[in-house]
Amino acid sequence: MISLKGWISIPFLKKSDFKGSYCGMRYRLSKISEEQKDQIQVQIWKGPKSFDQTEEKMETEQFPFSAQGIEEAVVWLNEKYKEKKEIWDQVTYR
Repeated sequence: MISLKGWISIPFLKKSDFKGSYCGMRYRLSKISEEQKDQIQVQIWKGPKSFDQTEEKMETEQFPFSAQGIEEAVVWLNEKYKEKKEIWDQVTYR
Protein backbone atom coordinates (compact mmCIF):
# COMPACT_ATOMS: atom_id res chain seq x y z
CA MET A 1 0.00 0.00 0.00
CA ILE A 2 1.08 3.53 -0.74
CA SER A 3 1.74 5.75 2.27
CA LEU A 4 3.12 9.24 1.78
CA LYS A 5 3.09 10.21 5.47
CA GLY A 6 6.33 12.04 6.17
CA TRP A 7 7.21 12.24 2.46
CA ILE A 8 4.95 15.01 1.22
CA SER A 9 3.34 18.13 2.65
CA ILE A 10 1.44 21.20 1.49
CA PRO A 11 4.58 23.42 1.75
CA PHE A 12 6.42 20.88 -0.45
CA LEU A 13 3.62 20.87 -3.06
CA LYS A 14 3.63 24.67 -3.15
CA LYS A 15 7.16 24.51 -4.55
CA SER A 16 7.49 21.20 -6.38
CA ASP A 17 5.71 18.20 -7.87
CA PHE A 18 5.95 14.84 -6.12
CA LYS A 19 6.55 11.79 -8.31
CA GLY A 20 6.60 8.18 -7.22
CA SER A 21 5.78 4.62 -8.16
CA TYR A 22 4.30 1.51 -6.63
CA CYS A 23 4.57 -1.94 -8.23
CA GLY A 24 4.38 -0.72 -11.84
CA MET A 25 2.00 2.18 -11.22
CA ARG A 26 3.64 5.57 -11.59
CA TYR A 27 2.09 8.69 -10.07
CA ARG A 28 2.54 12.43 -9.81
CA LEU A 29 0.99 14.90 -7.37
CA SER A 30 1.14 18.59 -8.26
CA LYS A 31 -0.43 21.91 -7.36
CA ILE A 32 -2.71 23.44 -9.96
CA SER A 33 -4.85 26.57 -9.85
CA GLU A 34 -8.29 26.62 -11.40
CA GLU A 35 -10.72 29.51 -11.05
CA GLN A 36 -8.47 31.11 -8.40
CA LYS A 37 -8.62 27.93 -6.30
CA ASP A 38 -5.62 25.70 -5.62
CA GLN A 39 -6.06 21.95 -6.09
CA ILE A 40 -3.90 18.85 -5.86
CA GLN A 41 -3.84 17.10 -9.21
CA VAL A 42 -2.93 13.42 -9.19
CA GLN A 43 -1.96 11.60 -12.37
CA ILE A 44 -1.28 7.88 -12.74
CA TRP A 45 0.15 5.88 -15.63
CA LYS A 46 1.66 2.50 -16.37
CA GLY A 47 5.43 2.36 -15.89
CA PRO A 48 8.25 1.90 -16.49
CA LYS A 49 8.76 5.29 -18.16
CA SER A 50 8.95 8.53 -16.22
CA PHE A 51 6.34 11.29 -16.39
CA ASP A 52 8.30 13.25 -18.99
CA GLN A 53 8.96 10.23 -21.21
CA THR A 54 5.73 8.27 -21.05
CA GLU A 55 3.41 7.95 -23.98
CA GLU A 56 0.87 6.06 -21.86
CA LYS A 57 -2.53 7.60 -21.27
CA MET A 58 -2.71 9.15 -17.81
CA GLU A 59 -5.68 9.02 -15.50
CA THR A 60 -6.20 12.26 -13.55
CA GLU A 61 -8.11 13.24 -10.42
CA GLN A 62 -8.19 16.43 -8.33
CA PHE A 63 -8.40 16.96 -4.58
CA PRO A 64 -8.52 19.97 -2.21
CA PHE A 65 -5.16 21.65 -1.65
CA SER A 66 -4.86 20.65 2.00
CA ALA A 67 -3.43 17.96 4.24
CA GLN A 68 -6.82 16.24 4.03
CA GLY A 69 -6.58 16.46 0.23
CA ILE A 70 -3.24 14.63 0.35
CA GLU A 71 -4.84 11.89 2.45
CA GLU A 72 -7.73 11.63 -0.03
CA ALA A 73 -5.24 11.44 -2.90
CA VAL A 74 -3.43 8.55 -1.22
CA VAL A 75 -6.72 6.70 -0.72
CA TRP A 76 -7.49 7.24 -4.43
CA LEU A 77 -4.02 6.00 -5.46
CA ASN A 78 -4.46 2.82 -3.42
CA GLU A 79 -7.93 2.25 -4.88
CA LYS A 80 -6.59 2.66 -8.42
CA TYR A 81 -3.76 0.27 -7.68
CA LYS A 82 -6.18 -2.42 -6.48
CA GLU A 83 -8.62 -1.74 -9.33
CA LYS A 84 -5.99 -2.14 -12.07
CA LYS A 85 -3.51 -4.47 -10.36
CA GLU A 86 -3.32 -6.78 -13.39
CA ILE A 87 -2.15 -3.84 -15.54
CA TRP A 88 0.52 -2.74 -13.07
CA ASP A 89 1.74 -6.34 -12.69
CA GLN A 90 2.52 -6.45 -16.42
CA VAL A 91 5.17 -3.74 -16.12
CA THR A 92 8.68 -5.01 -16.73
CA TYR A 93 11.90 -3.18 -15.97
CA ARG A 94 14.67 -4.15 -18.34
